[in-house]
Amino acid sequence: PGLYTAEQSSAWAAVTSKLHDEGCTVVAQLWHTGRMSHSSFHGGATTVSASALPIITSGSVPACGVMGADGNWKDHETPRALTTAEVGGIVEDFG
Repeated sequence: PGLYTAEQSSAWAAVTSKLHDEGCTVVAQLWHTGRMSHSSFHGGATTVSASALPIITSGSVPACGVMGADGNWKDHETPRALTTAEVGGIVEDFG
């Protein structure tokens, strides 16, 4: 399950509340998905990464694709390289 929409956040809030009631600690690791993302999560805009290198099959590890925002599997896309000027905005996105 994702954690990138208000609806998903609300659903996870119910789960974490129950776990907190039982004395558990809950952690969500946030990461910039870079070239592992898909344009369908960004209104069709090209994904950004540290470089413009696509994900490719390497040795015995296949490039299997990525699940798009619609829940269907998509081919990996080639990202564009993030510019130095954009780094601050990425940092701000994570609060």
